[in-house]
Amino acid sequence: MKKDLPIQIPINKCYQFSAYPLSIITTDDRSWGWVFTNYIQTCIHENFLTAPVPFKFYEFDYSLNPWLKVNRLDRSIFPLLRTSLTDFAINCLSKGVYLYLNLDEYYVPSRSAYQNYHMTHDVLIHGFDTEQKSFSIIGYTNENVFDKSTVSFADFETAYASLDHIENDCHQIYLYEFNKEGAYSFNPALVAEGIEDYLLSRNTARKFAGLAEPERDLVFGMNTYPVLAAYHEHLIKDDEYIDIRLLHLLWEHKNCMALRVKYMAEKGYLRGDLTELQDSFIRIEKESRLTRDTLIKYYYSKNKSFLQSIIQNLEKIRQDESEQLNRLLDAMKIREQLNI
Repeated sequence: MKKDLPIQIPINKCYQFSAYPLSIITTDDRSWGWVFTNYIQTCIHENFLTAPVPFKFYEFDYSLNPWLKVNRLDRSIFPLLRTSLTDFAINCLSKGVYLYLNLDEYYVPSRSAYQNYHMTHDVLIHGFDTEQKSFSIIGYTNENVFDKSTVSFADFETAYASLDHIENDCHQIYLYEFNKEGAYSFNPALVAEGIEDYLLSRNTARKFAGLAEPERDLVFGMNTYPVLAAYHEHLIKDDEYIDIRLLHLLWEHKNCMALRVKYMAEKGYLRGDLTELQDSFIRIEKESRLTRDTLIKYYYSKNKSFLQSIIQNLEKIRQDESEQLNRLLDAMKIREQLNI
């Protein structure tokens, strides 16, 4: 017996925990209205050297969206089900339910840690093959590509059990199911509010302070640029650990914004010279990609001038983005409703 649930390589995939819900819901084109209403605000930890996820899209809950049904379990609860993890996963997948949990990647083929070192990492299971006795999974491979691969039933069980013997703070077992009855229309007013929050560096987490206390060292929106620059200034003095994720996330943000502008233009939410407006956001996306790639060049060359170039480019991108986002608000038909 074989089963493979629909899966898509998502537009935002810097962090797997955030990428997995997108990889499920964007298999249905109806989800793009919600996607492009969100993923506007960014935040960064001022203590970027110690934060596990230093720079990210601001998401109150990465698994919460109208196109996804979520059931949340914990490792401590799973033994009460009195079934093997393999049988549980097969039964879930057979009913159209994806499985999201952590494994010790020492036992997961096609991962950098495989047979090299023990490391807990999240994974999304989207299929199985009982003849091959394997699960289909998706995530970053040992070639640093977000892609599909497989893990045997035996390795899957071992990788899960091993988490009891290594450091692991991620105990979730989430069951994801695409919500066929979901509904969400693109919300231009909310997009405009999000852009305003980003431009003014508002602390978006305060909007959810009634549900969770905001983290104190988070910086938002345009104010993330000086912190990004500070990180690369730090690398000039100490580059023991080079974290490409910060600039990759920066590029994903600009790529997502360029795609959002294209979507809004096609759906009739903008007015004026749309070709020039779209080209300006594509330009910012390309500049961000080149800036990220400059860090890769530094990784191999150790030429400090590349870091100086990154710092200079960040300021250029900041200024260009500020100008173009204000132009975008001017092009939106609800500009007069905003207090900006």
